[in-house]
Amino acid sequence: MKLKSLLTAFFVMLTTFAMAQVEDGKVYRIVSAKYGTVVSESPITHQLSCTSKGTETEYQEMWKFTAAADGKFTIQNVYTQRYIQYETGRNVVWRTATDQAQFSIAETPNLKGCYNIDRAAGNNWGMHCDGSSNIVPWSYGTSEISGTEWYFELVNISAEEIAAATVAYQDYSKVLDNKEAIAAEVSNIFADKAGTALKAEYAAKSDAELLAAIPNAPEELKQVVLKIKNNTWATCERANLSEKAFRVYDYKPYSNPEQWKDILYHRPFNRINNPTGICATSSKSFIYVFVDEIPEGTEVYLAEMKGTAYFGTDTELVEGLNIVPAANKDGVLYIRYVCDTHTGFDVATKSGPKKLSDYPALKVHIEGGYVNGFWSKERGHTNEDWVYMGQNMFRNEEAVQAVGDESMLNFRKKEFLQPFQYVDNWGFKVEGCPTDIETVMKFWDFWNERQRWYMNLDDYYDYFNNKQLAMSDDNGFMDAGNYRTHYNNNTLTTIVNIDRISRDGGSAWGPLHEIGHTNQYAFEIVGTSEVSNNALANFTIFDTGTHTSRGWNMNAQIADFENNIPYVVRGEGLYGSELFSMTRMYFQLFLYFHAAGKHPEFYPTLFEELRKDKLVGWTTSSNRDLIEDENGFILGSMDATHDQLKFVEKCCSIAQMDLTEFFEAWGFFIPMKNDFVGDYGHHHVYLLQDSIDACKARIKAANYPKKGGHLMFLEDRIRPSKQKKSILNENPSGYRADYSDEAPVANNFCGLYGQWEDYIDESVKAEGYFYAVSKNKVVIKEADNAKGALGFKLYNADTNKLLTYTNRREMTIPQNAMGANLKVVAAQADGTDYVVPHASQGPESMQRDALDGSLKSANTLIKKATDDNRKVGYYYKKYFTELTNLYNSANAALKNNDTSVHSYAEWSIMLDDACSEILNNPDTRISLREGTAFTMVNNYDREYYAAGTYPVCDCVKKSSDTEANIKWTIEYAGKSGEYYLKNANGYYITSLAKDNSAYVGKTVTEDTQTFTIKYTLDGFTTIHMSNDESIVVGLGNVNGSRKVLGKTPTETNGQWKIDIVEDNSVAFYKQALEEMLVEANIRITEIINLDSIGTMNMFKPGIRVLDRNLETYATDLLNDYYTITKDIENAENHMKYVEILRKHIDNIDGKYAVTAPIATDSEKVVWYYVINNENDNLMSIYSGNKAAQKNRVVPSDEVNDYALWGFASTGKNNEYYVYNKANKGFIYGKTRTNIFTSAEEDCLPITVTYVDGNSVTLGADNQYLYDTGTYVNLGTDKEFWRLEVAGIDYDQEVADIITTIEQVMTEANADEAIYDLNGRRVVNPVRGIFIQGGKKVLVK
Repeated sequence: MKLKSLLTAFFVMLTTFAMAQVEDGKVYRIVSAKYGTVVSESPITHQLSCTSKGTETEYQEMWKFTAAADGKFTIQNVYTQRYIQYETGRNVVWRTATDQAQFSIAETPNLKGCYNIDRAAGNNWGMHCDGSSNIVPWSYGTSEISGTEWYFELVNISAEEIAAATVAYQDYSKVLDNKEAIAAEVSNIFADKAGTALKAEYAAKSDAELLAAIPNAPEELKQVVLKIKNNTWATCERANLSEKAFRVYDYKPYSNPEQWKDILYHRPFNRINNPTGICATSSKSFIYVFVDEIPEGTEVYLAEMKGTAYFGTDTELVEGLNIVPAANKDGVLYIRYVCDTHTGFDVATKSGPKKLSDYPALKVHIEGGYVNGFWSKERGHTNEDWVYMGQNMFRNEEAVQAVGDESMLNFRKKEFLQPFQYVDNWGFKVEGCPTDIETVMKFWDFWNERQRWYMNLDDYYDYFNNKQLAMSDDNGFMDAGNYRTHYNNNTLTTIVNIDRISRDGGSAWGPLHEIGHTNQYAFEIVGTSEVSNNALANFTIFDTGTHTSRGWNMNAQIADFENNIPYVVRGEGLYGSELFSMTRMYFQLFLYFHAAGKHPEFYPTLFEELRKDKLVGWTTSSNRDLIEDENGFILGSMDATHDQLKFVEKCCSIAQMDLTEFFEAWGFFIPMKNDFVGDYGHHHVYLLQDSIDACKARIKAANYPKKGGHLMFLEDRIRPSKQKKSILNENPSGYRADYSDEAPVANNFCGLYGQWEDYIDESVKAEGYFYAVSKNKVVIKEADNAKGALGFKLYNADTNKLLTYTNRREMTIPQNAMGANLKVVAAQADGTDYVVPHASQGPESMQRDALDGSLKSANTLIKKATDDNRKVGYYYKKYFTELTNLYNSANAALKNNDTSVHSYAEWSIMLDDACSEILNNPDTRISLREGTAFTMVNNYDREYYAAGTYPVCDCVKKSSDTEANIKWTIEYAGKSGEYYLKNANGYYITSLAKDNSAYVGKTVTEDTQTFTIKYTLDGFTTIHMSNDESIVVGLGNVNGSRKVLGKTPTETNGQWKIDIVEDNSVAFYKQALEEMLVEANIRITEIINLDSIGTMNMFKPGIRVLDRNLETYATDLLNDYYTITKDIENAENHMKYVEILRKHIDNIDGKYAVTAPIATDSEKVVWYYVINNENDNLMSIYSGNKAAQKNRVVPSDEVNDYALWGFASTGKNNEYYVYNKANKGFIYGKTRTNIFTSAEEDCLPITVTYVDGNSVTLGADNQYLYDTGTYVNLGTDKEFWRLEVAGIDYDQEVADIITTIEQVMTEANADEAIYDLNGRRVVNPVRGIFIQGGKKVLVK
C-alpha cells in the first residue's frame, strides 16, 4: 500500500508540474522520470548526459521543440543551436549535430504523464538515461519506470534570451578555438609561470592599459588579471580558508599507482590525491590553470570528476596558462601531479634512481569555477575549519573531501556532515561527522597505516606515497576496487560516526574489510578473497587496543578438520559460513608472532617474500563445462602446490619453525582433485599427495629448531584481555570489549585454553592433567595442580596420526579410530607436547572417574549387541560374553568401593581393552550387505525415512504409500569399499553436494555417485561420498520440506538407523565369491610365474611392473586365494572373503602393464580386451546386419564375446595371430587398410610393441591398427592400446584351433616353406593337410 501511495503521488506530481505534451516552438527541459535529472549537451563533445537542474542561464539544458512531418519534432539545443541525433548502437552515447533529426514523442503505456522519445512511435529503442547518466538508446514499454521515460518542464524564455544564449555560445567557441593563443597572450604579462605576479612593466599599468594588453582574453580571465594586479582576492575570517589559499597552492608529487601496484602487489591506490577545493561552475565555463615549471620525469593533469567519482576528464597541463573547458556543472577539480619513482626501481634493494624527495612541490594557480573547499591535515586544517567550511563554503552537495596522512575521504555532503539526530536502540548517536573531523581522520589514517605496516610498505615510502581513497554514492553497499574503496551513502552515518567507530567494533569492520581487499593480494591463498582481507581487518582491530577480534570459535575449525575438509574449500564457494573460521588461521599466526612477540616482523617479512615469489592463484579461466583431461582433471583446474603449499613453506622459513602440524590442523595437507572453489568465479583445485609429501620433506630437511603444533589453539577470547595503548586508545584502562556478541569472552564460549598471553612465557610446562575415555569421548581431567596446557591433541599412538584436537576438556574419537591405541598430549608454550597420562594413573578419585567412563563406554557397546542380524551398525551378541561379565564385575566393584580384586585403574584398563578388542574386530559388527533391501531412518528425526522419490530424494514418514520408496539396496561400484545407492524403484542417487539435495534419475550406473559406509559407536550408519568423505547422505529442510541433503558425518542429521527388511545376502555372496575367485585367478594367471615365487622373476615376461609394491600385492593375493579356496564352503565367511579379494584386486589393477599377451596353450585360452587408451573403446567385431561389414573389426563400447581376443604366437618375438572368440576367426587384411576376421582367409601377423605406461601398439605390414571412430583400420598413425585379461577358457576345441596354427607357424618360421598337396607354396595355411620339411602336417 505504501508503494502504491508513493506511485500515485508521483503521477499526481507529473500531471501537476509537467506538460502533458510538447508544443511547437516552445522550449523545455527534458526531465528523467526515474532520476529527476535533466538532459544537457556538452558544448565540447556535444554528447548528451543527465545532470542536476541548473540555474535559468544553463541554456545547454534547454531544448526547443519544432513540429515536423507526421507529428514528429526536431529537438534543438538553445545554447549550441544543434539538434539531437538518433543512435541505434547499444550503449552508444547520443549527441547533437546540424542535421534536423525528427523524433516521435508518445506517452508511455500504463505510465500516465511519462513519454518515450524515439525515432518512430512504438520503435521500442528510444532515449534512455543509463546508470552513468549518459543518454543512450534502450528499450521501453514496460509498466515500470526504467530510465527511458521522460516528462517536459516548460521554460519561459524570450527570443532575446535565446539570441543572447547563441551569442554566449559563439563567445565560448571562440575561446575554445583560440585557447592556446589566448594563453600565450596572457602568460606574457606574468613574471612567473604560476601566474601569481605581473611583470613590473604590466604591474605599473592602469587597469585599462593592462586589459588593453590582453585584448583576446575572455572577460572572466580579464577580471582574474585585475584581481591579481590589485590584490583583491576574496578574504575569509579564517585566513587559511581564503580564496587564495585554495586557488594558489604548492602541490605535492605522488607516485604512479598503476606502476606501483605491480611492484607492491596490491590493487592500485588513489589516483586523485590532490583535491583543489575548487569546482566548475557549469559545463559551458572554463577553468584557467597556471602551472609553474614542471620537473622532468613528472606529468601534471587537471582532473575533473562528477560528484565523488575518481575517474572523469583528465587534461594534461603545460607550464604557464592552460585554458581548460569544464566538463560538468559542479565538476570537482583535482591536480594529478604524478612523478616517476618506479623506473629502475630494484625490489631486492628497495631503491631506485629517483625518490619522491627528488621532485619539488609544484605551484599551481587555478581560476574559474568556485571555491568549495576541502579539509586537509597537511594544510593544517582543524575541527573549527571543518565546521566553518560546512556552514559557509561547501556548495557542492555531491562531494566533500577530507584528506589525512594515509587516507582521503570523498563523501556526499548530506550524510558526511549529518548533524546529530537521536540515539538509536543500541545506544549509539545517529549522525555523520558535523564537527570532529580530526578524530574521524585519525581513525581512517590508523586503519590504513596498520594494514600498510603489515604489508611492509614503510620500506617503500621514499618512493611510494599514494593515499587510500574512500568514496560514496547511492550504489550497492560496500565494496573495494582499483583506486578506491566504496560505501553507500546510507552507511556514512556509521563509518564517519565517532560514537560508533570508537565503541562498536562492527562499525569499523566494513571499512577495514574493504581496505583489506585492496591490500590482500600477496597472501591471498585461493579461496580466501573474503578471508585474507578479514585477516588484515582483524590485525587492525587488535592493534586498536579496545576490542577483541572477529571470527567463529574453534568449533568450526575442529569440525572441518575432523570431517577432512581442505582449507581452501571451507568457504563453501564465496559466502560460506566458514569464512570467519578460515580467517582465524591468519589470526593465529598474528597472535603468536606479533601479539605474543615471537617474531614482530613476521607478516611484513611474509608480504615481502611473497612479492618476490608470488602465490600462483588462478591462472586460467573458469571451466563451467567441466571438461576433463586424460587423467580426469578438469581443464583449467589449479595446482595448489604453487599456492597454499608455497604459503606453508614461506611461513616456516620466515618463522624458522616447523609449522606442518599447525597447517595440517587447518586442512592444508588434504589431497584434492577437481575440488570446487567459487571465490568470485567458477574454479577447481587439485593437490596431489606426492606434492604434499615433497613439501613436508623439504620442511623436515630444513631441520627447524622449533615445532609449531601449539599454534592451532591460539585465541584472544578465552579470558578478558587488557586493553592496549594505541593512537586511538591513548589511555587504556580495563579490558577489551567483545567485538560483538557472536563470539564473546564470557561463558567459555571460545574455549578454556590457548589465550595468547599464555604463549609468552615458554618456561611454563604442563602438569596435573589426565584423560579418561567415556563412550566415544576423551575427557580431560584436572588435578589441583593443573597448569600450562594450551590445548589438547588426540593421536593414534601406533601411527602418530593426529585424530582431533580441542581447547576444551572433551574430544570426540573419530569413527575410524574407535578401539585404536590412543595418545593424548597437552600443547605447551615452548612448542613441545606433554603426554597426558590416563586417569588410571591419577589419584583414586580420578581412577574412579576413569572407571566410570570406561563403564559407560562398555555399556554403550553392550546395549548395541543383538542376535538380530538385520540391525545394521549393531554388534553380534556372541562376541560379548567376556565384555558383559567384565562389565558386571567392574560395575559392582565401583558401586561397592571394592578394590580387593583389582584397583579402579586396573578395572578401567581391562574394560577399555575388551571394548577395543570388539571394536577392532570387523567380524563383530553387523554390516550393511549386498543382496539385501533396507530402510534408513534419520538419527535427528527418527520418524523420517530416506525415500527415492524422483527426481529429488525426500524424507518421509513410513506409511503404506511410501513403503516402496523407502527401500534401498547397495551395489558394488567396482572399487573395494565403494557402492552405488539404489532405491527399490530402480533409481540410483546420481549426485550429492553439501547442503544440496540428493538427486535420482538414472537406472544405470554411468556417471552415478559412489559411496563408502561407516558406523558410529552407538549403532548408526554414515554413508559418505567416496570422492569427498566429508559429505554424507543426510536430512535437511528445503523450503519447508524434508529432503535428503549432503551433510557432515558429525551431525546427527547425517546419521541413519538402518534395518534390513529383505535378506538374500547368503546367496548373493556365494555367487560373488565364485566370481571374485575367477577374477583373482585371472590376475594370478596373467602376471605370476608360479614356478618362481620368492625369486627376482616372480612375474611373467610379458608383465611390466608400474608400482614397486606390486610384488607385495600379488603375494598377498596368492596367499589369500589359496586360503579362501580351502574354506570356500564356509558361508559365514563369504562376505569377508569377497571384500578381501576385492581389495587385493584393487591393489593390483593399474600397477602393471601387459607388454606381451599370454599365448594360448594346449590347456587354456587367455582372452583379452584390446582397449583404445585415448577413448576406452574396445576392439570388437561388427555384429550388425550389413553384409559388406560382416566380420569387420570395429571400435565398440559393448562388453561381449565380440570384444574378446586370444593370441597365438607365430614363433617370432612379440608377433601373434589374433583370434576372435565370437566368430572364431583370425584377424586378416581384406585390403591394405580394411581389417576383418575369418577362419578361411590368410592370417595377419600382429606385432605387439610396448611403448610406456600401459600402452602398446599393434603393428602389421609396417602399419598400425588405429581407431577411426567407425572402424579399426591399418594406417601409418600410431594408436595406443592396452591389453587387459578378460577371462580364461578351458575350451579344448578353441585351444586346439589356436595352438595348432601356432605350432604350424612356429615350425614354418623355424624351417622350410609350406606347400599344399599339389606342391603349391602356401604363405599362411589355415585348415587342411600341408607338406613341410618333407612331412605331412595337419592344420585344424
